[in-house]
Amino acid sequence: MFLSSALVIGCGYVGEGLLRALSEQGWQAIGLTLSDDSAAKLRSSGLKVMAADIRQHDFARNLQAKSFSLVVHCASSAGGGSESYEALFECGTRNVFAALEIEHFLFVSSTSVYAQTDGSSVDELSPAEPGQISASLPPDPPVHGESFPAMLADMDKLILPGITHWQSPNFYAFFPSNASGPAILGDLLSSGLNVQGMLWATSPACTELETHVLDWLVGMMGLPQAFLSTSTGGGVIQDTASSASLCALLAAFLGGWLLHVLVERPALRFRDRLLQRGWFGGAGRAVAVGGLDEAGAKQQA
Repeated sequence: MFLSSALVIGCGYVGEGLLRALSEQGWQAIGLTLSDDSAAKLRSSGLKVMAADIRQHDFARNLQAKSFSLVVHCASSAGGGSESYEALFECGTRNVFAALEIEHFLFVSSTSVYAQTDGSSVDELSPAEPGQISASLPPDPPVHGESFPAMLADMDKLILPGITHWQSPNFYAFFPSNASGPAILGDLLSSGLNVQGMLWATSPACTELETHVLDWLVGMMGLPQAFLSTSTGGGVIQDTASSASLCALLAAFLGGWLLHVLVERPALRFRDRLLQRGWFGGAGRAVAVGGLDEAGAKQQA
């Protein structure tokens, strides 16, 4: 195995650029493309490319090397349906692992979900127009379920063009904790146990774990001891950024006055307390300052 040997399967927009970059950096890189004409054209530009179809069990028969430090699968199904997806991505990938010795394998999903096709920078916002996704769906629910390859084909064709790509590191308003490795594993454990953490009685372990970990957070952030559950505080994990923003805005809006009236004048109805302060009459107003680039949760709150 070469120290930096690479096989690029699929030499389209992504594959050709990757193969050229690897070759220029000194990698022993070879590309596979489906047609002889495409392979000849790429070879004329100085790249090492051969025609092969990974959907065939013997696709590697003409490959001199059978061992690679890196294999990148970025072949396209050419807009085929579920059968094409299954043949290329499932059976084809199985053939690759059966025929080759691979140290690192990278699968690249379809880039056709992006609107840009001219080499320009990718816009992480969805190019979909209002109503476009709904119009592409059947008017009535399906009578029978689909196979998994068919579902993946629907994902690429119908759903992904309408997705805002939150996982991209280039996207400013992203929530990385939602799809981090630990978050995914934690979600699998929680979903498998069907944890319901509304009250202590619905899940004592969930409630006490949440309270205890948020007490840890008090010390990690250097907050006053009053924020601890053993004092006058105690944290709770909100289910969304919108509800967390709402709680923060309410706390800032009402401030210490709410605590004062609840303690000093408990007999006065809550609405009457607000009326006395003028919150409903327009006399009491507060201003929240935000930016155009922040998440829409602030607007909802």
